[in-house]
Amino acid sequence: MDLPEYIYRDIVNSVNEGILFVNKKKKITFWNHSAEKITGYKKDEVYGQKCFNILKHVNNEGINICKINCPIDNIFNKKEITDQNLYIHHKNGHQIPVKIKTKTIEDNGELIGAIQIFDDISHNLEMLQTIRYLKKNTYLDTLTQIGNRNYSKTFLNQCLEEFRRYDINFGIGIFNLDNFSTINDSYSEKATDNLLKVVAKSLVKNLRTYDFAGRWEKDQFIVILKHINNYQLYKKGIILKNLINNSTISVNEKNISAKASGGVTIVKKEDTIESIIQRVETLLEKSREKNQLTID
Repeated sequence: MDLPEYIYRDIVNSVNEGILFVNKKKKITFWNHSAEKITGYKKDEVYGQKCFNILKHVNNEGINICKINCPIDNIFNKKEITDQNLYIHHKNGHQIPVKIKTKTIEDNGELIGAIQIFDDISHNLEMLQTIRYLKKNTYLDTLTQIGNRNYSKTFLNQCLEEFRRYDINFGIGIFNLDNFSTINDSYSEKATDNLLKVVAKSLVKNLRTYDFAGRWEKDQFIVILKHINNYQLYKKGIILKNLINNSTISVNEKNISAKASGGVTIVKKEDTIESIIQRVETLLEKSREKNQLTID
């Protein structure tokens, strides 16, 4: 027998995955509790909004695909289920990696809209455990809740030891927020603090569990990526740079985005902490001049 509509609604609201419905005009008509939890947007904030104004899907290259390769447009045309790993925009400005499944909805054979299910695939538990450890050992940057410069050096030293003993390759990157001072002068220190927080979240949520992101300088972040070659490092560096540039804050109802430069390099046999840091900082300076990611 058919169940009352409210029972179906309760079931959909009880699952861990975010679920949304859109009509043929791509306006959101349903937004479950997990969608609220994952994105930070309450249902009343998204009802009637076009999905691309809320989700702002970014692909693995760090490119916003909502208007050029929209998953919902694709299934409207092909009418088949699609699975993708993408990033969605959190209300606070950072990017969240999600696995999405999109399917058309039909009524008596007529297309009436689509359903999209998305699952947060970031490693929240591991991050919380790391934060507890960092707090205990005074290695935490209290603003961004990621490792500070001291812990970054400690982690880098461990990676160098693993490289020398076990030949475990790794790469390192430093990203600078080039518009940090401009935002601070034009708006406030609170604005730059908020920007640092969302950039840190975008980095942490888009690294593997054995990789690392830390705050290096006032306006700089360091990432250390294990088990990686030169090509993979460059490709990942571009993605991270684009994700930083897609991280935004809202100030006086105006969206402010980060603008990043970055340099990346692979460890070499003769490297010390000082030599690899000096090399990546030189690459960072070149990135500022060329306005693109640089690698040696």
